[in-house]
Amino acid sequence: MYYFLKKTDFNLENYDFDIEFSTRLTKKEQKLLKLLLKSYSKDEDFSKVRITSLPFEEDEVKKLIENLMKKTFNCKFKTKVSNISTFYFNIFSIIAIEREELIYDFSDGVKRSFKEHNIFSRVGIRSHLHFTNPSTKIIYNILLKENKHKGYIDLPVTDLKILLGMTESTYPRFYDFETKVLKPISRDIEISENYIWFEKIKETNSNRITAVRLHYSNIYHVNLHRETNKLLRTYAEYIEDFSLAYKKIYQHLKENNLEITSKALEDNNYTFFKS
Repeated sequence: MYYFLKKTDFNLENYDFDIEFSTRLTKKEQKLLKLLLKSYSKDEDFSKVRITSLPFEEDEVKKLIENLMKKTFNCKFKTKVSNISTFYFNIFSIIAIEREELIYDFSDGVKRSFKEHNIFSRVGIRSHLHFTNPSTKIIYNILLKENKHKGYIDLPVTDLKILLGMTESTYPRFYDFETKVLKPISRDIEISENYIWFEKIKETNSNRITAVRLHYSNIYHVNLHRETNKLLRTYAEYIEDFSLAYKKIYQHLKENNLEITSKALEDNNYTFFKS
């Protein structure tokens, strides 16, 4: 656990991981949580919202607060051969009601997810708080593990249904599967600033849809790619092998951040790109 909490970054594609709430949120709990996320201020010690602005009676708000304070994130990481780490944290550190105001602060784990280069942001804790579709997290975790420039994954419809915990006979019409499962997942994932869209793959010489091509953009890797190219242009005169330079900068950015990598290049531009 110390490894994950201290290390600034790592390859998620090297691990199997799962993120769950201790108990699923009800629709009312999700609604209140989203309102508090919307009103959250990262620059203040505590955030607040007037109770009268919430779409619930005060007694109901208190009951929802009691339930939300019990919710715990369970994060599990493992390789193919062993369990690596399991850790737990709550959504909120404190919620108070004073003078018709609801005053609150998220837990340290949630607040870290608003920053970059830590385990909580890499696995998208902030995004998981917004997800309303139970199937979203499965597709989202696949997206987080992908680091391929081709930008898509082909999944047979049968395999995709099994992956989402369904049987082959669930939603026999693809239209229903697309409308009730795939499109809600796409809308959910938009919140995370990652984007996906599903392309139908038809059987040869037939209109039967046999597979889905999941197109994706992983915003984390998109940003790393953008920052890497910017630094390559800045220090182009010192570079002999651009392919090697790209790999070295990209890896340095993953392990550190833009500020540290920029400083390393500024101080060591003559030696940084030597193999």
